[in-house]
Amino acid sequence: MMEGLRWLEDSSKRKWLIGAGVLVIALIGLSVFFPKEKEQTADVKQQEAEVKEETKAYEEELCTRVENIVNCISGVGQSHVSVTLDSGVEYVYAVEQKTDTDTTSQSDATSERASSEKKLILVDDQNGGTTALLRTTKLPKVRGVVVVCDGGADPMVVANVTEAVKTALGIYSSQVCVVKRTDSTVLKGVTEP
Repeated sequence: MMEGLRWLEDSSKRKWLIGAGVLVIALIGLSVFFPKEKEQTADVKQQEAEVKEETKAYEEELCTRVENIVNCISGVGQSHVSVTLDSGVEYVYAVEQKTDTDTTSQSDATSERASSEKKLILVDDQNGGTTALLRTTKLPKVRGVVVVCDGGADPMVVANVTEAVKTALGIYSSQVCVVKRTDSTVLKGVTEP
């Protein structure tokens, strides 16, 4: 075994080995400070996809709900509803807020300095990692609604539909557009007679 270690007696080889060891330790230490970009990018893309999916599902739910209400109104006939949302679903995370106030008094003046620090509250997730604690989810506001129906030319039907939609969604009548359906209205890429 001593013969195997004899090459260490050469000081240049020893210095090279020590230098390589220090370099490896330094690289391991520095890796802590650099985030794993690929994982973070994948997480962000996954979160964006989930937000889009939830927003689309909410939009479709609103369309179905409004269409069901509109179809119950006398004189409407066949209808199609489209709802436009202001933005996507918004997540609000729990934060811990720490506020410090320092007051300094001198003989003729008093100065006050305040500092505030907000920090996300993290919890352990199912995969053994940590994730921010979700406090609430804000659904997007309705920007506008279009109702295309057979009775869209009748002012009484238009007034009734507008009133029903604005009441159901809590929006202004200026955000509701009711129009007459033509004989060949294209709905979701399918032509109806």
